[in-house]
Amino acid sequence: DSCSCKCGGPGHPLKFTSQASKQLQMPPTTVWQVVKKHLLMKPYREQLLQDPSNNDIQDHSTFGVNLLDISDDENLMSK
Repeated sequence: DSCSCKCGGPGHPLKFTSQASKQLQMPPTTVWQVVKKHLLMKPYREQLLQDPSNNDIQDHSTFGVNLLDISDDENLMSK
């Protein structure tokens, strides 16, 4: 994908690699490599990740079991 961090900031490009590709008339993969290797920037979307707790693991397993029980219900689509 051609994306970058919207906030810019140190080490993050301000422009999407697809936009730069069109302006420079270069393939997007080449732009991606230049940004990543030569400019030492990180053309990725940032995302927040949370550490799972014991409660989260239990909640996920309970959800999975409930989902399997529901999917076994033959009248699921008629409800």
